[in-house]
Amino acid sequence: IMYRGVKRQLQRYVRGRKGRQQLRRYSTESRDGKSYKVLFFGTDDVSMGTLTRLYEQRETNGGLVSHLEVVCSPDETKKPSSVKQFALKNKIKIHQPIPKQWGNSDLHQSISNFDLGVVTSYGQLIPSFILTSLPQGAINMHPSLLPQYRGPAPIYHTLLNRDSTTGISIINVTPKLFDIGKILFQERISIDSHLMYKDLAQILAQRGGERVIDVLRDLDNFRANSTEQGEKDLSGRALKHAGKINREMGRIDFGAEDWEQVWAKWRALGDTFGVWCLFDGKETKLEKMERWKEKNEDLRYLDKEGGIKLEEEKGGRIVHDKKENVLWVKCKTGWVGVSRIQAAKRAVDAQGFINGFRGDKSARYFS
Repeated sequence: IMYRGVKRQLQRYVRGRKGRQQLRRYSTESRDGKSYKVLFFGTDDVSMGTLTRLYEQRETNGGLVSHLEVVCSPDETKKPSSVKQFALKNKIKIHQPIPKQWGNSDLHQSISNFDLGVVTSYGQLIPSFILTSLPQGAINMHPSLLPQYRGPAPIYHTLLNRDSTTGISIINVTPKLFDIGKILFQERISIDSHLMYKDLAQILAQRGGERVIDVLRDLDNFRANSTEQGEKDLSGRALKHAGKINREMGRIDFGAEDWEQVWAKWRALGDTFGVWCLFDGKETKLEKMERWKEKNEDLRYLDKEGGIKLEEEKGGRIVHDKKENVLWVKCKTGWVGVSRIQAAKRAVDAQGFINGFRGDKSARYFS
């Protein structure tokens, strides 16, 4: 089931320091006429929303950014990170310091050439000597409503925890600890129940980049009105840490998890790390899933045609819906659909999976 119009629905509200309000729109120049020599820190696709906005300002006559260079993590694979690819394409100077060896990097000599650091999804602590060498310090765009979801994977945890709202925070960067600086600006965004990780990440990246530019236009004023982070989130909930994600978190146990939990895993991990279960003792990747229909009676014909008791089946029970070409799988409570499966290194649709199944076709289970 593809969701449409996601961006229109999600791009609604702005939550500022004095309540919900639309940010003022300034000219290209900052309020006080400043322009900045910016050192940008970032690595992944979430970083790109901010980097592209900074680059646009550098390319604009009289823009907020007079000079721009980037810092990204050392290459971990043969394919460069999104930030490095963009910098190479647009001839932006790149720095890739080795963690804990910043003193040996070229930045140790050139840091005095910059006014301000801008950080988005960088993933490493920036040494104190870098931050203190920048006359304007550094600001960070974090894709959550801090202090909720401090850590490297806030978007994943937002979806895993089935939150209905999220947002972006722009904060001062502090040495030695992640995500604890004073809040300069926050914006709240609603989340549709069909939204997948990549779509949400793109929306937050784009919105965050826009708001970084807005903050830079009046940085002194935003800093003068900044506030400390609290011990609970904006709704009064206890804080949760957004720790790193690993592939094991995509394991689905249909007999132990209700359909909302399974659907949350699919939304958070399905288009990145992937979700999987066991079938006949073998790992089986679920490549495309469908949400349980809002009205259960839409599937009552399965009771009649297949002799299936929807409310009585055990967790993991697979029912082939020939009409929709979907495998409906019973969870601890409720059902979810699977319309594409990868087994034995080959991806097949629901009918293909059923055709390749050997054994008692009346008792098929995922575990």
